[in-house]
Amino acid sequence: MQATVNQDLCIGCGICVNMCPGCFEMKDDMKSYVIEGSDCSTEGCCEQAAGSCPVQAIEISE
Repeated sequence: MQATVNQDLCIGCGICVNMCPGCFEMKDDMKSYVIEGSDCSTEGCCEQAAGSCPVQAIEISE
């Protein structure tokens, strides 16, 4: 399972980083990014973070 963040939609609210810090990080542009090498399957919080994103910028794929 892999997450992606649509940078055109992301508003940098940080909910995903707070909910799933093993998979998401904020960068200097104040937008969320998936941490390279992270695996949503093992973290178990990506789907919840995606569902909590106020602008639905996170997509989860198999």
